[in-house]
Amino acid sequence: MTEQPQHSYVKELTWDRQANAAYIAMASSEPGPRRAASTLQVENKDGETVATLDFAADGTLLGVELLDAAKQLTAAMKSSAVDITDGRPTS
Repeated sequence: MTEQPQHSYVKELTWDRQANAAYIAMASSEPGPRRAASTLQVENKDGETVATLDFAADGTLLGVELLDAAKQLTAAMKSSAVDITDGRPTS
């Protein structure tokens, strides 16, 4: 099996199994914390929110929250995600 390359545009992928939610945080060249100025909901054909997109004030994408992560994440994403089910791991 060939290992997939790490993409520098993804900073971190976290997954809360109990909440069945994952967050893909985008990398940034800007130092310090970033806050979402706007959030766009993504709905499926039944009108249910399945994801949200967070944007900075300048319109850049900060992250994507997946709200049915067990179904939406690939096996490779699940195996590489930081599990935050019981809180963020300490270093």
